[in-house]
Amino acid sequence: DRTIQREIDSPTADISRSPQIDAIQRQSDISGVDIIPQGDQTIQQIQRLQLENKIVLHGMVPDAWKNLYEADCFIFPSWYEGFSGSLVEAMLVGIPIIASDIPMNLEAVTNNKTALIYEVKNTEQLTAQMIKSITSYDKMIELGAAARKEALVRFDIKIIASQYENILKRVAESR
Repeated sequence: DRTIQREIDSPTADISRSPQIDAIQRQSDISGVDIIPQGDQTIQQIQRLQLENKIVLHGMVPDAWKNLYEADCFIFPSWYEGFSGSLVEAMLVGIPIIASDIPMNLEAVTNNKTALIYEVKNTEQLTAQMIKSITSYDKMIELGAAARKEALVRFDIKIIASQYENILKRVAESR
């Protein structure tokens, strides 16, 4: 079983502690976690916690979204984000998602409808959601399918382009 996680090393983060790495350490039954990409702080934390046997570090991977098709879950632990293309890519693939509750993530996904959500930086909640994703995987498959359906309706480039075109026409007509 593989989990793909996008690791964020943000300038505002406590770089010595990653909540998602802490969550993996707390659970003896979580293994086979792939991280794409990761920073030096993540590598140091994994080594310090001796988790090399649970976590596979891939470094920078071209077209990493293609790996989503091989994963069981996408964990998106962002502390802050503009609108996330990575999250939408995971939605379009239909993979189960666990994401932090930052506003831009909540623009895309809905808790218990299209993803599992946890309070940003809250290791205990993230751990609980990871366990829930393992113990209720059938429900996670349903969430992934719902996320794909939602993404196809809301984030299709043709639909978005048409919406922008309509806005521009209304602005031009109002002048």
